[in-house]
Amino acid sequence: MEFTPELVGQVLTAVATGSGVYAGIRADIKALRDKADRAQHTADTAHKRIDAIYRREK
Repeated sequence: MEFTPELVGQVLTAVATGSGVYAGIRADIKALRDKADRAQHTADTAHKRIDAIYRREK
């Protein structure tokens, strides 16, 4: 197999595309993780407030 300029260009394009897709997926996963962490923090805060209200009513 010869390494022609067209072949090299196609390989570089494929590698660049794959890298872009990988980076996009990583960014999406990080964003989802951040949202999940914020949701967990919000739920924990809400549970503490509910527990405080419950304790006051007794």
